[in-house]
Amino acid sequence: MPAFPASRKCLAALALLLLAISPAAKAAEEETQLWIGASATVKASPSDIIVVDIGHRFRRDESGGEQQLARIALDHAVAKNV
Repeated sequence: MPAFPASRKCLAALALLLLAISPAAKAAEEETQLWIGASATVKASPSDIIVVDIGHRFRRDESGGEQQLARIALDHAVAKNV
């Protein structure tokens, strides 16, 4: 196996040194949340499918409160098996 050139060894050592002295990431707070979701799919035509997706996120008011999500998507086949 060929040896690394000296410049690559220096760069690798510098990268390891920076990783070793960088501060560790830590979370500001612990948070618990619950997601509940449901989706429905309807075949609108031989080449079109409609997808409705809804969800609700429960969490504390201090973390931004609850959140609702609703999405509607249309999947259209442009060619056979695509």
